[in-house]
Amino acid sequence: MDVRKWTIELWVSLTALTLSVIATVTSIYFSQASLRTSVQPTLVFVLSGDSGWSIRNVGSGPALNVVLAVEPDSGAGWQRPTQLYPIPAGERVRLPWVGLNPDRLGAVYSDAHNRAYTSIVDDDITEIMPGSRLRQWPRSDVRRDWQTRD
Repeated sequence: MDVRKWTIELWVSLTALTLSVIATVTSIYFSQASLRTSVQPTLVFVLSGDSGWSIRNVGSGPALNVVLAVEPDSGAGWQRPTQLYPIPAGERVRLPWVGLNPDRLGAVYSDAHNRAYTSIVDDDITEIMPGSRLRQWPRSDVRRDWQTRD
């Protein structure tokens, strides 16, 4: 009888330990996910009939190190890479220099923890992806936002 009681107590203890480890790992995972989304920028391209294209940060954190490029015609490749100033959450930047009808617009940017993201609009559909999906240009080939203003 003592062995059976000991076995039951062992199983109860191991079950409690297992559930405790699962709860701890789950808590850490969701804590990290919350931290990531609390500073995550999300850039979308918006076309307005009266002012043309703009890029808006609809995320919860600032978009840093923003490099925007244009593919003016299908298959032409990414062109005119331009470094924008940081875009705070909820703000937008007008992009008059991209024209009214580019084939695609793309932006690579990072969050406050230096994690990279890419936003691409193609045929009125915006896709947001983790990582840098546009090519890397030499720094000397990247224009600055103020250089695009008339």
